[in-house]
Amino acid sequence: MFMLNYLVVFNTIMGVTTKGGHVNIKFLPSVTPNADINKMDWCSYLIECLQKTKRKWSGLEHYNGPLTLLAVRMLIYSNL
Repeated sequence: MFMLNYLVVFNTIMGVTTKGGHVNIKFLPSVTPNADINKMDWCSYLIECLQKTKRKWSGLEHYNGPLTLLAVRMLIYSNL
């Protein structure tokens, strides 16, 4: 149960955030009891989330994409 809760938090913060501050549980059907979570390709998943949310974002509303990747990118640009 801990791993499932962790995945929900991870996906909500690092994957795709939702409008209104709700947790994102859309990915849960893809996590089966036999799934080996350690062997999942999380880097490709985060890049895919970033690309998908960037395409959908019009720039007029809040961005709902991978927040950690944006924070790292901001640090790179600010030379901290």
